Order: sequence, then structure tokens, then C-alpha cells
Amino acid sequence: MTIQAIVHEEDGGYWAEFPELEGCVTEADTLEELDYYMKEVVMCHLMLKSMDGIIVIPTFDFDVAPIMEYA
Repeated sequence: MTIQAIVHEEDGGYWAEFPELEGCVTEADTLEELDYYMKEVVMCHLMLKSMDGIIVIPTFDFDVAPIMEYA
């Protein structure tokens, strides 16, 4: 499964949003940190949705596909 992330550069840092996952966002000071946080927040978001009975995730094997957006 691949989940699209839109990465924004703002105020000397970065933040990412996930159009497929409403309300799922994360931020970091560097792109390296953001890469880690994106995977972590997506996994947590999917786990919580699964616990709520909203979706069933057969596996947590996923890739985050970042798209950079420049102001």
C-alpha cells in the first residue's frame, strides 16, 4: 500500500499532510525527521481507525510517497 503525503516547507521546518487520511498531519525540523514521523503518524492513524472499527488494515507494510510543495 502506498499513501501519498504532501510536504510543505514553512518557517524553517517542514510539515506533511495525507489527503487520503483526514486529519492526519505531522511536522519536523528536517526532512530526515519528517520521513520518520510520516511513517509513525500514518501507522498510528491507521491503528486508531482500525480500533474504532472504521477500517481493517491487513498489514502495516506501506510506503509514504512524499510530494514537495513549494511556496
